[in-house]
Amino acid sequence: MWFTTMSSAGVRTLLARAGDTGLARRRSFQVPAIWRTRCTCLVTPQRRQQSHLRAAAATQPNGRGRAIPGRTRPPGAPFEGVIGGCSRRLISTFEEDCKVIEECHLLLSSRLDIPALEARLAELDALVSDPKLYDDSTKAGKIVKERAKVESKLENVKSLNSEVKSWREMYEMASLEEEGDLLTECIEKVGALRKQAERARADTLLSLGGELSFSNCYLELQAGAGGTESHDWTSMLYKMYTRWAETKAFTLRPLNSSPGDEAGLRSVMVFVEGESAYGWLRSEAGVHRLVRNSPYDPNGRRHTSFSQVRVFPEAGGESGDAAKVEIPAKDLKVDTMRAQGAGGQHVNTTDSAVRLTHLPTGLVALSQSDRSQHKNRENAMRALRAKIFQREEEERHAKRNEYAAGLGDNAFGNQIRSYVLSPYQMVKDHRTGKQEGDVSGVLDGDLDGFIDAALIAEHSKGGEEGR
Repeated sequence: MWFTTMSSAGVRTLLARAGDTGLARRRSFQVPAIWRTRCTCLVTPQRRQQSHLRAAAATQPNGRGRAIPGRTRPPGAPFEGVIGGCSRRLISTFEEDCKVIEECHLLLSSRLDIPALEARLAELDALVSDPKLYDDSTKAGKIVKERAKVESKLENVKSLNSEVKSWREMYEMASLEEEGDLLTECIEKVGALRKQAERARADTLLSLGGELSFSNCYLELQAGAGGTESHDWTSMLYKMYTRWAETKAFTLRPLNSSPGDEAGLRSVMVFVEGESAYGWLRSEAGVHRLVRNSPYDPNGRRHTSFSQVRVFPEAGGESGDAAKVEIPAKDLKVDTMRAQGAGGQHVNTTDSAVRLTHLPTGLVALSQSDRSQHKNRENAMRALRAKIFQREEEERHAKRNEYAAGLGDNAFGNQIRSYVLSPYQMVKDHRTGKQEGDVSGVLDGDLDGFIDAALIAEHSKGGEEGR
């Protein structure tokens, strides 16, 4: 048996069934507000059976082959109009959320090695219970953090399926009784459960991408074909990634930027610091296209502009794989110059900016964010090593990294995603087919849907190739 909230009419019905028909029929009788908000109705197996009988009777065909109109409906059947205060749109959202949760659970079950995770959790429990572990605070922090991750993965696999089944059952019973408050609660709870399932799915897919997925990264944007429009578009992309990083609590540290002639940015490079920053952003590498009526065109004509995004892993900083990249002095060209843009009198009057060019590959790294030339040289060297490391990784795994390499001309025919503001509004990823009509939301940093779709597509493709 279970409990649910009751409406005012439900309280009257309860009084009538209790035998006090006179009180229930009196128009002057006012149901107390506390009854309407806090009163509970005990649903016994007998009442549940009666509900199912009424639902079956309501769907018996009449002489013309149509269902007899009734107040109830069979479980799982679609609502007509608005019932219990819930619109068909909300009901459709509930079914979609349940489907997504079940898909996430299936992916987690198939991709995670449950026995290995359980064994690892037992090992971590033993380590955490050892008082000597806490003599080294750094090591203890890593162990505790890893244990929380492993425990969360196991909990998600075990709980998602059972929770969505429980809410489905409660939803069907509430729909039979037409209890709007309980229906709304079911829809809200399943919506929150979907967000939890999607986070678990993303974390799992990131963990399958190797150690590099957990590293910090460098994000570089370069304006392409389109002139002033492309400069403005590059600036818009930079703001989009900045706002997205804020939602992830990531830190962005600008290394260099080059302003456009009239507006926007010709190029910009930032260091993104945060857990799994490279894993989240690597699928963003590629050419991004904007279609809109240009504010810089006096006739307001529609223009198409491009900007290229590149992502390079830091790979653990000075102790990572990128730090092991050796650059002979003969292969390195060093240029110093005055920094551009805002930064104070000292920055703009001394040769503090440093540009490093790797002669064999032509890769360039520029840093002008610091007042110290020595510090800028260190930043530029780390960025250059990351670029060289990424180039070597792409060459070694050309086929595997084809999906997110982001190579190609910064012009027509090479875009991975289109942002259309005119004549209609739509953002479409050409690799996954993912579409979103809320262009303003996407440009304001709502990128998780596209990143999740890219992760799923990448690992699905990898699984097919493995078979």
